[in-house]
Amino acid sequence: MAARGGRDELPPMLTPAQLMTVFMATEPRIDFLKPPWFTGTRQHDKDVDYDELPDEKDLDELPQEKDQDELPQEKERDKLPHEKDYDELLQEMDDNEFFQQIRVTKKTHAFILSIVRKNYIPVYRGGNFPLDARLALDVTLTYLGSNSTYRVISELFGLSQTGVYSCVKKIVKVLCDVGGDFIKWPSAQEAPDLEKDFRGVAGFTGVIGALGGTHISIKTPNNLKTNYINSDKKHSVILMATCDNKKKFTYIDVGTPGSADDNSAFTSSSLYTGISEDAQAYFSSPSHHIIGDLAFTLSHHVMVPFIDTGGLTYDEVRYNTKLSKTRGVIERTYELLKARFMRLQYVDAEINRISNIITAACVLHNITCNFPEEEVTLLREGAIPIAEDIESIAEILYYSTASDKRNYLVLTL
Repeated sequence: MAARGGRDELPPMLTPAQLMTVFMATEPRIDFLKPPWFTGTRQHDKDVDYDELPDEKDLDELPQEKDQDELPQEKERDKLPHEKDYDELLQEMDDNEFFQQIRVTKKTHAFILSIVRKNYIPVYRGGNFPLDARLALDVTLTYLGSNSTYRVISELFGLSQTGVYSCVKKIVKVLCDVGGDFIKWPSAQEAPDLEKDFRGVAGFTGVIGALGGTHISIKTPNNLKTNYINSDKKHSVILMATCDNKKKFTYIDVGTPGSADDNSAFTSSSLYTGISEDAQAYFSSPSHHIIGDLAFTLSHHVMVPFIDTGGLTYDEVRYNTKLSKTRGVIERTYELLKARFMRLQYVDAEINRISNIITAACVLHNITCNFPEEEVTLLREGAIPIAEDIESIAEILYYSTASDKRNYLVLTL
């Protein structure tokens, strides 16, 4: 006898409506009782088209957000007594597990949260249920620290995709608004000590910043597509920055289309314009300068290597060697930035949001630089090579715990 509801047993005279009822009863149903454990991958998911999600102003004004949350696929399920939200589980994790998920240590997270709480306007999941600052921050750090889509993150935290989008947009805005407190050009009082620190790397004098650019891959923009195609035939924007010898950004410029070269990105930046119009506002001494590679043009305040065609003198080769070693800190800074915030390996967002996302990641990077254990924890993952900068290694070991120092030595032996 055929299974109950089997199609072979259907009476021949059923109406179309009855046929549909029987068909729906025989089809398999899949219900997700709870979101899967986050793995940082795109499994069981399709990319969300960011362009179809509402703008920030729409999220704040639309009352139908509540109706959206009441739809079956968006409605929060009732938890069993023994179950906990993912955000609750995060707080119970040890520091290593917490770092793997959120990409910062608990100590750094607490500091970032204190900043966010001062500037955060709650996100509402519908009705009168605001999402607190901690949850919104954790959603955003998960977004920046992984390549997961909005759908995966929404399942993880038990929110709608629109709620995740709103959290990310609001927290990114908060970070951009406070960015000036953490990404600052060195003052006239700070410059002498900074020059001394740079000089200690390889003996190259007068340096108060290392200059360099990096490409951030993006999804194909809707307009001016060819402007964003870089030399690798991929769509990207350029992050142009300077940093100090502690791997902390002192200036960033984000958003130059990837078809431009580094020098064009630099000469179109506010830093270049500012130096051209009032160099003394940036360099308290005429002996001070920033250093770049051969991608940049030599000027009074931008030192670059000699072009080596095989005829360089001994002194010119030594100059190039010292400059290259000193400038290596900007490349190292980009390595740390992209290893921590994997979203910057490919930003799948509309073009008008990309600059803010990258800026927020840079602000967070600078915050982590205030906590030396952050770099040790990141190095422990093995995603980036160990630094050869002896001064940086000495500082990390000096400020880290005995356990961190031992773990660092394990990586280097």
